[in-house]
Amino acid sequence: MIKWCLLLLAVFLLTSVGCATRGDVMALNDRLVGLERQGAELEQRNRALQREKERILSRMGEFKKTREAEEMDIRDQSASLRATLEQFREDIQRLNGRIEETAHGIRAAMEGLDARIDRLERYINLDSPAAGSPGIPDMAPRREPETTEAPEMDRGREPGLRYPTRESVPPPADAAGDRPRQPAERPRSIDGQYAMAKGLFDRGDYVAARRAFQELIQAAPRAPHADNAQFWIGETHYRERQYEEAILAYQNVLEQYPNGNKIRASLLKQGLAFYMLGDKSNARRILEALIHQYPSSSEANIARNKLNAW
Repeated sequence: MIKWCLLLLAVFLLTSVGCATRGDVMALNDRLVGLERQGAELEQRNRALQREKERILSRMGEFKKTREAEEMDIRDQSASLRATLEQFREDIQRLNGRIEETAHGIRAAMEGLDARIDRLERYINLDSPAAGSPGIPDMAPRREPETTEAPEMDRGREPGLRYPTRESVPPPADAAGDRPRQPAERPRSIDGQYAMAKGLFDRGDYVAARRAFQELIQAAPRAPHADNAQFWIGETHYRERQYEEAILAYQNVLEQYPNGNKIRASLLKQGLAFYMLGDKSNARRILEALIHQYPSSSEANIARNKLNAW
């Protein structure tokens, strides 16, 4: 097409100028050939550029798809990481709650152990002979005081327990030694009763422990250990999964011993007992009351962890 246009242009020029020499025609023809060659080269370059453009557009499309896929993978990985972190937080909260609960149980056990050690030390000191090695009871038979009053070591005990009297002590052995005197059974003090009951609880004999704690409360409902005994009654029910009975036992602590040292623990375990029964509403209400009343206590920290885990 371009060639024919150039030929027409050349003919027009020749006719308009007049007669042209043969050399002019040849020169014009050479120019036409050169222009034609340049046009072909330009067309070839144009096709090459078009192919390059298509290749670049194709690469851009592939890059866009790759970038979108990578962004989607990153979003998925981010969501998975967030879910994993959230799971880690929940696991840490649960572990903190278990640690706090275990620490609370250890502290309670240590308090009971310290009290038992103190009571045993007092018992050993009271049973020691006036002379000889301290802490070693005299194995020789001794005559009990000829009185109906409590022995010296029993003075100050809570009322309601059985004390020895002269009539309850077996007669001493006769001169021939035919009938040796049987030692009288020593009545338990409140401390001894509590230590015995707590020992049964620690060994897992919850029925016997509950009976022993109940006997202590019946004998001395206002003794220093009475509130602890009522709390451990609730614990025996809780350990046996008798959650309704445990709730009532903890409620007795709250109502009968409002100034005792087991109020916080009773609120905590009462809330947990409601939760074990499936009553999350009451469980949450009690634990929130515990946190509100004793915000800085270890029991409140356990309650917060439990509420966050629920």
